[in-house]
Amino acid sequence: MDEVVLLNVNDNPVTNSQIMIRLKAKGEYKKALSEQMMNVALKDYAQKNGISVSDSELQEYADKKRKELGLFSVTATEKYFSNLGINIDQWSDGLEEELLKEKVKKTVATEEKVKEYFEANRLRFICVPLHRIVVKEKSMAEEIRMQIEDEDEDFSALAKKYSIDSSTAPTGGYMGVIRRGALPVEVEAKVFSAAENELCGVFEDADGYSLYKPGKVVYPELDEAMKENIIKGLFDLWTNNLLNSATIKFPN
Repeated sequence: MDEVVLLNVNDNPVTNSQIMIRLKAKGEYKKALSEQMMNVALKDYAQKNGISVSDSELQEYADKKRKELGLFSVTATEKYFSNLGINIDQWSDGLEEELLKEKVKKTVATEEKVKEYFEANRLRFICVPLHRIVVKEKSMAEEIRMQIEDEDEDFSALAKKYSIDSSTAPTGGYMGVIRRGALPVEVEAKVFSAAENELCGVFEDADGYSLYKPGKVVYPELDEAMKENIIKGLFDLWTNNLLNSATIKFPN
């Protein structure tokens, strides 16, 4: 790469190679390179499969973006581009890439494929709100279990008092809404078959000994949020395969 002076600070040059080294050191260069490789692979796929963005589509999208960014005047627009260090043609190229990506996504993750994936993986989407208490000693876990079952002590209060899991103890042991596949097999089998608020455990795990209290099991529906989640998963898998199958050559 030819050395290019981008600017001077007190007569000291800042060069393109210095910026490149800094980006590499922060891991940002590799990320940008991967993104651009994917953009090129997508463009190639789109061209080979007759997928394109029309001038009117690009203009409509650009107008929408300007409104979102508050670029209502030539001065504001020029200042925005100047701050980014790009020109309007480069900005338009980026918008075209975004539109092209969405068009390709629609051909990859069709409504039919989304429904097929949901039906084939329905059990994976079952989830449950879950609380947990974890302690170091089994005897302590058994004691806490007894306090809950025999003395009707509050699970959340005991979690705050005794649990060594610093990420959940402050919220009374609340782990969030947990999907199938996220828990050890033995724990999952019990938690997902338990009644609402039924105490589960004691289980031995990597952290010590745990007790769980599941909420009501939530069975999935193919709503808009679920569709978006599946579309993203299908498209991510497809783009990874696309890049893995691409012929990538580095200059000598």
